[in-house]
Amino acid sequence: MVKEVMTLREIYIADLNHLLDATRQKLLEWPILAARAQAPMLRETFDEHYAQTQRHVAALEGLFERLDERPRHLRPDAFNGVLELWRMRHRDAAVGDVRELSLISTAMALDYHTLPLYAEAMTAARSLGDIEGARTLQSAMNAERDRTHRLTVFHDWLATRLADSGPRWTSRTGAGTSPSVAADVASPSPLVTNIETALAPNAATRRE
Repeated sequence: MVKEVMTLREIYIADLNHLLDATRQKLLEWPILAARAQAPMLRETFDEHYAQTQRHVAALEGLFERLDERPRHLRPDAFNGVLELWRMRHRDAAVGDVRELSLISTAMALDYHTLPLYAEAMTAARSLGDIEGARTLQSAMNAERDRTHRLTVFHDWLATRLADSGPRWTSRTGAGTSPSVAADVASPSPLVTNIETALAPNAATRRE
């Protein structure tokens, strides 16, 4: 049996289907993450992601209308597995910085899943001459890149704080860590002392 080869347009539409499905699922996740977050800044960040994702859903739905295509219902895929993994992680994590870290990791995982889909769909759109579609996808991809960067800063800051305040690791043999490892543990990466400044968008940041 000869396997069918996907045309570039079919790849484009398939990517748009996956993007729309994943983006709709994100829309359900942001309020859950916001409700579990303790830090006001983190709650506000997830609320901003929710509003931004609403615009992305509308933009993707608009692409389907303009291309005269209907979104297709997708069977559960790898993204559902990613969602379930991180849902269990932040559900079971201890309240406090550990849970906050899990919430941030969940948010980063959601956006990192869709970034390569945006990149491929945008390339297909350009190759097919759909310049407006490519611009729409570029704008959404840039917005997701910006927010993953901000979440990474928040994640690194929180991870450093946990490393500074947590107990030191010792081996099961009781021998402890080697002097070189102990030195690395005792010397964490530079701490971001003003998280609000670190998370503030700068002039070079791409906007939607």
